[in-house]
Amino acid sequence: MENKNFLIFFVIMVLAIGMLAGCENGEVEETEEPVAEEEVDDRLDEPGQEIRSGRLNLYSDDDETRWRLESDLIRQLERTGELELEPVDVEAFLADGDDFSEIVAYWLESDAGLYREGDGILELIGSARLESDRYIFISENIVWDQATNMISSEGETEIRTDNFTARGGSFDATGDLETLIIYRSDDNQARVTWEAGEDDELDGL
Repeated sequence: MENKNFLIFFVIMVLAIGMLAGCENGEVEETEEPVAEEEVDDRLDEPGQEIRSGRLNLYSDDDETRWRLESDLIRQLERTGELELEPVDVEAFLADGDDFSEIVAYWLESDAGLYREGDGILELIGSARLESDRYIFISENIVWDQATNMISSEGETEIRTDNFTARGGSFDATGDLETLIIYRSDDNQARVTWEAGEDDELDGL
């Protein structure tokens, strides 16, 4: 019986020593999952803090318009403090009494944008789209000025409605889209194509 107990004890000791030796000779390395390389177009080549999937609430100075902005990447530029956005998705809400309506008045989108907080300027860079229940704007470089609550563009513009399509060089609109001005392009007057198919030239501004 004593020999049997001694044999069991000996086997346990051998196993324990083997396990300790294995721990000493083989280091267990924890490997982190590889981080996918982020393909980000650094247009301004300035380093800064990045925020993923961020949201901003921007208000016009007259408290009549709120833009809720979402972006997959918000980069704060160190030297200027501007916010670089890629892409830009905006939902606009209009004032309703002492608060803002919960109904989206219109929405905008572009592949890139820049917000200059000090100037209160949000720029949708490149081809941009603004859409409401009444209008669809397709233009270049749509800009919102929080101080004046005006929306404008700097490039060729196409505005579509159920009744007509208007084309011009650029546009200005109030933040509620109630007032709209279409400017002539460099080589053509602003033009409206009615649903019936007839073209009317607008007096160029």
